[in-house]
Amino acid sequence: MNGGRKDPGLPPTQVMEASAVHKSDIRWVSNVLYKRTLPLTIADMGSKGAAAVTALLIARFFGPHQFGQYATALSVCGILMLITGIGFEQEFTRRGSTEKNDIPASLSLNLISQGITSSVAFLLIIAFFSLSGYSRDITLIGLLLGATLFVGNMGMPFRNLCLLLDKSHVTAIIQTIATTMVLALTVFVIYMKGRLLFVVVSQLLVATGVALAWLWWTPKNCFAIRTSGRSVVDFFRNSALFGFSTMIWVAYFNFDIFLMSLLKPETEVGIYAGVYRIIAINYVLGNAVAYSFTPILFGKFASNCQEYERIGRNLIATMTLFGLLLSLILYTYSEQLVSMIIGELYKDGAVIAKILSLAVAFRLVNFGLCEILTTGNRQKTRVSVEMVMLLSNVVLNGFLIPLYGGVGAAIATVGAEIVLFLGALPACRKYGLLGTSTS
Repeated sequence: MNGGRKDPGLPPTQVMEASAVHKSDIRWVSNVLYKRTLPLTIADMGSKGAAAVTALLIARFFGPHQFGQYATALSVCGILMLITGIGFEQEFTRRGSTEKNDIPASLSLNLISQGITSSVAFLLIIAFFSLSGYSRDITLIGLLLGATLFVGNMGMPFRNLCLLLDKSHVTAIIQTIATTMVLALTVFVIYMKGRLLFVVVSQLLVATGVALAWLWWTPKNCFAIRTSGRSVVDFFRNSALFGFSTMIWVAYFNFDIFLMSLLKPETEVGIYAGVYRIIAINYVLGNAVAYSFTPILFGKFASNCQEYERIGRNLIATMTLFGLLLSLILYTYSEQLVSMIIGELYKDGAVIAKILSLAVAFRLVNFGLCEILTTGNRQKTRVSVEMVMLLSNVVLNGFLIPLYGGVGAAIATVGAEIVLFLGALPACRKYGLLGTSTS
């Protein structure tokens, strides 16, 4: 009742229609999660997940000091690999989603562009470690990791090809086999009490095997090379905005450890990096969910804006649900997880894990918001808000790491994610990418 007047409410037919729409949305999201996200999650667990689990095994069995060396080398390689794949995968996905007949040409352009930038980056890694003041162990590990990243980068376009051909299960199979091999070799080295260097060599061997497997599997008609110097330049130019975003994220995920390696002992770096790896495993799921929606969003933006808005809202709702659930679990059981996964030597990192768990919810939602900006033809806006996020992270790390070490780096991560959320959500609303019913 309102002022003595009866509110008739919605007619029964409209209520039934609204209910049917919500049920349809749930079925649609479930179908995407099953057919696209599940295989991609398995595949990501095979690539990023394998790297994370391997890092955790190194952290547990080689101790904070040696793991600090490994994490330092990995962060340096990550920063110097900034120029690799500068938006090539996103541009390949965009072209393949809207121009199915040009997939072979786009794949060729992606491979050529990836090869050029990866070669330059590897030469930079060689030059940096040769001239740096890092120890011999860190230098050797860094050179091997650089070679591994080079080979791994050359296999990335094929993962996107599988997504465009609706064959994500192939990616899952290949990466699952690779995961098994990496973990088996790592466990073997640990069992034989081998050197950390042997673990890194095994990663390089498996990465090479995966690249060869992709070449063997890919249909021959996808290698119809129809490229020219002009087309490569155009591909680079169209990838540029995507590339800025990629470079920002590479810098974001590596800057904290890189700065700590300059300011703090290797053991302290190892504790923070070990805890961060536990938290980062959850980002694999978030990335897979967001990327499962990307080709669909690209296609709908070009054909049906209302459908685009509906799918975008479904994506954000899904990411919010997963983010809150994972964040709650990690916050509640952080102490047990740290001790169980990487050992008692890292128990001082439990407080770092609690702080970083707060970033998980924002990170997953931000994955979705950023993909909506990209697929909604607002990549410049995405780059702008991500740049503000990166600068916030750099400033916070520069101020907090000298004072609080790993705890300060964790606080900086949470702060940067909040800054990105407060920039990306209003941007999506401003441009109507989430429609009108986003409240």
